[in-house]
Amino acid sequence: MTSNNSPGALRGASPRLSWLVPLLLASACGGPASDSGTVTIGFPLGKADVTSADYSITGDGLTQAMTGALTLNGDRAEGTVASVPTGSKTVVVKAYTGTAPNQVEVCTGTTTVTVTAGATVPATLLLTCTDQLGDIAVSATFDATRTPDSASATVSGTGIASPIVVPLSLGGGTLTGTIKGVPAGANRSVTVSTTKNGVVECTGMTSVTVTAGATATVSLVGASALTCSSPPPTTGSITINGQVNFTPRIHAVSLSQPGALPGGTVSASVVASDGDGDTLTYAWTLNGAASALFSAATAATTNFTATNLAPGTYTLTATVSDGVTPAVSGSVKLVVGSNLSIGWGTHQFPTSAQTISLGSALTAYARLFVDNGGGPADQGTAAAGEPVGVLAQGGYGPANADPAATPGAFTWTAASYESTCTNGASNPCGNNDEFKAEIKPLTAGTYRYGLRFSTNGGATWTYVDLDSLSNGFQASQLPTLTVN
Repeated sequence: MTSNNSPGALRGASPRLSWLVPLLLASACGGPASDSGTVTIGFPLGKADVTSADYSITGDGLTQAMTGALTLNGDRAEGTVASVPTGSKTVVVKAYTGTAPNQVEVCTGTTTVTVTAGATVPATLLLTCTDQLGDIAVSATFDATRTPDSASATVSGTGIASPIVVPLSLGGGTLTGTIKGVPAGANRSVTVSTTKNGVVECTGMTSVTVTAGATATVSLVGASALTCSSPPPTTGSITINGQVNFTPRIHAVSLSQPGALPGGTVSASVVASDGDGDTLTYAWTLNGAASALFSAATAATTNFTATNLAPGTYTLTATVSDGVTPAVSGSVKLVVGSNLSIGWGTHQFPTSAQTISLGSALTAYARLFVDNGGGPADQGTAAAGEPVGVLAQGGYGPANADPAATPGAFTWTAASYESTCTNGASNPCGNNDEFKAEIKPLTAGTYRYGLRFSTNGGATWTYVDLDSLSNGFQASQLPTLTVN
C-alpha cells in the first residue's frame, strides 16, 4: 500500500486535556534573570513513610548553597527553583521521616545539571532509600501477688505499618525483653501487658525515641508502673505474636536506551532494597520466561543482546527475593527496531497555539506511514494494528530550540499507539498510523512541542511538524504551548 501524503482530517475541534495537579515549590511565571535559569526537581519517593523532603544546590556562581523544602505530592516530591546562576550545578535531595527536631533521613539522591540563561532545566533523581531501624530494650516490674503466665511488649507509632509485638521473659516479678527492627523516629509508644489464663491483667505504657542502629531503653519499674485489674476481668483479648520481615522494595527498573536493532545490546538494571538487611537475589526474564540473551540473569545489572529477535516490543522483568517473604517484580519495555523507512509523517493535532494552566497536561497527536520496503507483510503501516519496531516519544522544549539539532534541550516521554484510529476506508486515519503523547511542562512559560519516531532502536530519530515531512522538518513548524 502506498502512502496517503496528506495530513487527513483533524481529530476534534478542541485540545484533549488531562488534569493532573502537582504541588510546585515556586512559580517561574515572571521569568528568570538574564544571567540565571530555573531548575525543576521531581522524583519518586520510594518510601511510604516520608514526611518531608528538601534540596541543596551548589556549584558555579554560588558562594553558598541554595536550599529549600520540596512539596510532597502523592508518591512524588516536586519543586521549582528560580534565579539559579548559570553553569554546572550539583543538586542534592534528601527525604525524612518523623518531625523536627527528631526527624530521620531515610532517602538521598544527587545529580548534576547545567543551567543556561533564561532556560528551565529538569533535575530528575532516583533516590536511594534505607529503612532506618533500631531496637528497644524493655524492663518492667509487676505486683508480686500476681502470677501471670505470659507477658508481651507492643510498639507502635508513625511509620510503623502495624504494631510490633514481642513476648517478654518472666522472672522474679520482673519482665525483660528486646524489640528488634523498630523504624527510627520519635514518640514510639511502648505498651507492656501481663496475661493470666488468656486474660490481660496488668498494663503500662510509655514513649521513647528510637535511633537507627542503636538500642533505646524503656523501664517501667515501681509499684504503680503497671496498672492491674482487681478483680481480674471476665473478658480478655487475643495477642498474636509473630516475626516481622519486610518484603524487598523495587525502586526502579531501567534500560540504558529504550530500543535496539536485532543483535544490538542494552544494559538492564534494577535498584532494590530490603528493610531487614536480608541478602537479595535477582532473576531476569524475557516475556515471562528465562532467556540466555541476558549476560548475567542473576545480577542486579546485566547486558541484554537482542540476538535473533524479530522487530517488536519485548518485556524485560526483574524478580527480587529476600528468601523469606514473597518475591517482587518490576518490568521495562524494549523495542527492537525494524529499520524500515518512515515515508511520511505529520503533527496532526492540535494545530493552533494552545494555552493551559500549570499542572495540566495536553494530549498531542501525530500520524506517520512506515514503508515495509517489500519486506514481511506484518511489518509497517500496511499491516493491521501498531507497526512493529517503532519507538515513539513526545516532548517539549524552549520555543526557540530545534529538537532535531539539540534533542537534549527537550524533555521526552514515551508516546502510545492510538488504537481507535486504525487503518480502513471508513476511518479518518486512512492508510496511516496515529500515536499520542501527554505534554506536561513543570514550569510556566512558552514551549514548542511535538512527537518523534525511530525504527532503529533510537539510534536516529524522525521528527514531524505541522506541514508534514513532504518538505522536510522545520522546528518553526512545531506548534506552541503556553503554560500559565
